[in-house]
Amino acid sequence: MDDNDYLELIKLVTARLVQNGFPEIADENLYGTTDDDGRFRLAAPYQRLLQMLKAFERQLKITDAETYAKALGIINNRLRRGYVERVEVEPADGETIRRSYFLSELPNRQAVRSELNSLIARLHDTREGA
Repeated sequence: MDDNDYLELIKLVTARLVQNGFPEIADENLYGTTDDDGRFRLAAPYQRLLQMLKAFERQLKITDAETYAKALGIINNRLRRGYVERVEVEPADGETIRRSYFLSELPNRQAVRSELNSLIARLHDTREGA
């Protein structure tokens, strides 16, 4: 694969991220560096795609029911008294979340995360094979 192939994949991933409510992950200004002259330079297409997919995986992980269950288990194992049954998230001023919700309402995203991690691994393999 060459840079043009990666750019096409970036376009596809960006469109899907925006379409599915993750425009902040699709923002290309997150994937680059500022040089000594203060000019921003985008990361190379392969690196940008990889960083974008990894950012999406982190987002999925923090909104995954399994992550919540593990965290709740750790909290409860550390408590000397009492037990936490559920956690409620309330929107901060200015947040786009319209209502509070319980983390127990989160969907199980393991299948999607597994597929995404496989894609990231295949990208690594493709790059190393070049």
